[in-house]
Amino acid sequence: MNINLEVNLENGKSNWSEEAVEYFGFPDCEVFDTQKKMKELTHPEDRKYIQQEFADVCARKKEVFFLDFRMKNASGVYVPCTYKAKIVFDEEGKPTIFHGTLTVHKGDEDQDPITELPKVQSFLSHISQVKNDNKECLLMALKLKHFNHINTLYGYDFGNKALYEIAKLMCDYVGIRGAIYRLESTSFGIVFFDSDIEELKKCYAQISEALSNYYLDGFALNIDMCGGALYTKNYEISHRMVYSYLMSALEK
Repeated sequence: MNINLEVNLENGKSNWSEEAVEYFGFPDCEVFDTQKKMKELTHPEDRKYIQQEFADVCARKKEVFFLDFRMKNASGVYVPCTYKAKIVFDEEGKPTIFHGTLTVHKGDEDQDPITELPKVQSFLSHISQVKNDNKECLLMALKLKHFNHINTLYGYDFGNKALYEIAKLMCDYVGIRGAIYRLESTSFGIVFFDSDIEELKKCYAQISEALSNYYLDGFALNIDMCGGALYTKNYEISHRMVYSYLMSALEK
């Protein structure tokens, strides 16, 4: 379930879809004191992390707010959620509006139906496992730029086929070096099995070169790609914070 969520930071007002109201047990589509209400529904272990992320964006240390957290539904069950948003500032630099997309993962299968890759929750679990094992963590996120042009020109069925074939291509180049996941939209994440940064750079160059001269069904797609990488060692922050930093690197 995807929710377009815009919060007025001055009066705390937000509007939710009827599906979201029923799912989370809100009394009405129009919600006041949104930040307080969401804090109450957020898993206690995730609240400090969210508060820090929000403070960083308000202080303009980050342009985009990436969150992966757990939120309690009307049945009292904590469900995984992903939130990507930005803050609008007024002329005096005061944050006024918080807007973005909240994705609620309502027990979805752990495999993306288009690319057949494991999804973001598995990516986070992998990062968490590496952290629990006290190992170094080397990550890379990749994004296919302007992919909507392919959907516009050739249709969504062709676009989905292209995503599937591109995912296979990425898996071929990553090989035994790491595990690849589909994140949001046209973004992919890789957890490398060792901390060889030169191998990461080599992998990125190989995929980028292959996509820049990519053909599918006789059509030259020539896909532009961007990437971000993150290396951590002996880190104390949560795996969700690690993911947030990786997405910030990709955004830049």
